[in-house]
Amino acid sequence: MAVELLEQQITAAKISTSKPFAIKDSYIDPRLKELNRERNYARKIFQTTRNPVFKPKLNKINKMISKLSEKVQSEGLVNELRNLNSDDGTIWNYVKPFKKKFKNIPNLISPAGIANTDQEKANFLADSLEKQFTLNNISDPDTEKIVTDSVTC
Repeated sequence: MAVELLEQQITAAKISTSKPFAIKDSYIDPRLKELNRERNYARKIFQTTRNPVFKPKLNKINKMISKLSEKVQSEGLVNELRNLNSDDGTIWNYVKPFKKKFKNIPNLISPAGIANTDQEKANFLADSLEKQFTLNNISDPDTEKIVTDSVTC
């Protein structure tokens, strides 16, 4: 009895001090669930038997899943765009993340110094790319003679 009470107190203390798990309630289309079940079954059969007859069936189901997934995503996006309203500010909430600067490029260290501003970073990257893609000056008279002799023959 005392052990059970101690166990209950420890469990209660653990629950009260830990963060609750956020339940992710993601919607998956029932058609996709069914196709996933079929695909997993076809994959299992193919893996166990290695019969080449099952491979095209598996590939066909995979293609159907990708098409249906793309269709479901596009339908969801269309529904989301249809539900936007200019009166209640949902359009602005939808557009706002696209207007923000996505990432800051950290300071770049160049031979000329540290590039802090966007203009300096762009110039540094342009100079770096230009330097990387210039042809090397490797002129060897013997090699050039062999090449000219082989070309003129």
